[in-house]
Amino acid sequence: MSFAGNVKEELLQIPIKNACCRRALVCGMLFCAEIRESDCGQTEGGKGEEKLILYLTEESAATLCCALIRQQFGREPECKPLIRAGKPSHKIVFSSRAAAAVVRGYADPATGALAEAVGFRCQSCQVCFLRGVFCASGSLSDPTRYYHLEFHAPDTERAYALSALLSNAGFEPGIVTRKNGCGLYYKSGTAVEDVLTYIGCQNALFEMMNCQIMRDLRNDVNRSTNCVATNIKRTVSAAQRQAQAIAELEQAGILEELPDELRDSAYLRMEYPEMPLSELAMMHVPPITKSGLNHRLLRLLRIAESERLKNGKE
Repeated sequence: MSFAGNVKEELLQIPIKNACCRRALVCGMLFCAEIRESDCGQTEGGKGEEKLILYLTEESAATLCCALIRQQFGREPECKPLIRAGKPSHKIVFSSRAAAAVVRGYADPATGALAEAVGFRCQSCQVCFLRGVFCASGSLSDPTRYYHLEFHAPDTERAYALSALLSNAGFEPGIVTRKNGCGLYYKSGTAVEDVLTYIGCQNALFEMMNCQIMRDLRNDVNRSTNCVATNIKRTVSAAQRQAQAIAELEQAGILEELPDELRDSAYLRMEYPEMPLSELAMMHVPPITKSGLNHRLLRLLRIAESERLKNGKE
């Protein structure tokens, strides 16, 4: 099962005690439902039943949704497995004017419209509603690759209504228009973790944190490796310049005329061309400091450069 599937399975297994929260959960699962006129004609009251159609990917989500529809709306839904967009899915169909009225209320983008349409009665209702929306139509990337959590909305009206609800909860989403509706998304690791924590996901949250720790460790190792490689390259390049300058001084007969300390450092550099300055400094008798050796080598470079300029003038 995918990472997103594991997250939804965890969320669907959270027990819900309050009837108002169970209603909020099923209303969230109906967030993307399509409303159609029923083929059964009119009822005794003169109004035709309205049929709701929705598609759920996970079998456990479809099973729970059907149970909640029976409990909250007193209707027996029809659930059929099918292949949709190349993936296994479940089509749920049932008729209910009460449920259709709730879904129709989702099209109001006013702040608080979703809460009013569902009828939130306690603080947990909003959490259960968002949990239902995610389990029915949400998506989540594998955190080992990248972070992306998204709520799907079938139209712009429902997208902005859901955006208002999420923003009021402290999670303002980005919104993108797609062919089949809109996506309300979060891309930063912190935002994704905050949303999952809010809707009640714990186990997957720890897995995401572990992935972030491993990613940070890999990045630190890569940075350290790159830093070491850069330092080695810089050291080798500097040593090559120093060896070339010393060779030029020796060829010109100038090296033997230099002070003893410069000659000693020059000979050691020629004998150990790739040795780091800290180790090369300890090879002197008596040992000198790294900065002292660097100062001597810079003097040799300046003398060689001066000799090149002198020869160029002649």
